[in-house]
Amino acid sequence: NSGMISGDVENAMMCGYLCCYVKLHGGGDDLKVTQDVSCDFLRQMAKHKHAGSTYGTMSLFRTCAALSGNFGNSLRIKTNEEIYEEAVRTKNLFLLHHVCVNQIYIHFYLREYIPLVEFAAAHNLLEAKRTMDIISVFLTGISSLRLARDTHEKKWRKVGERSVEMMARWAPH
Repeated sequence: NSGMISGDVENAMMCGYLCCYVKLHGGGDDLKVTQDVSCDFLRQMAKHKHAGSTYGTMSLFRTCAALSGNFGNSLRIKTNEEIYEEAVRTKNLFLLHHVCVNQIYIHFYLREYIPLVEFAAAHNLLEAKRTMDIISVFLTGISSLRLARDTHEKKWRKVGERSVEMMARWAPH
């Protein structure tokens, strides 16, 4: 609200997006609350024609919907596939990263471990090149170790151990 009061729409929209992001990935509120907050911010972003935060918030909304099964809303919200295509088309690496992390989140919470690891490998998310990558490396590592335990296949264990090594390298930071 302070950004809107002072006329700093850019800051207000980014804060709105980050609020939704933290609510989803921080586990603070239930998914319905996060979805409702996302809808409110999407209306404001559309009103102020703020496309950058709009696509990121749509992806968060879609993630909440996939995890909760609640797709009901009065807004036209793009699918994660449409948002992914927009990120690729515009070369928006920040948005692309968040769409991919949200997809990993969905696979993880639905216990779709093989699609998760395959998705992470296809999108080059098995290595942490920046702090933002830690979430995908962590979830991919847990999924791979779970697959290794369940299937006794060495390929899953190797991916899991590589994730553990990467997390250990990042731990001091």
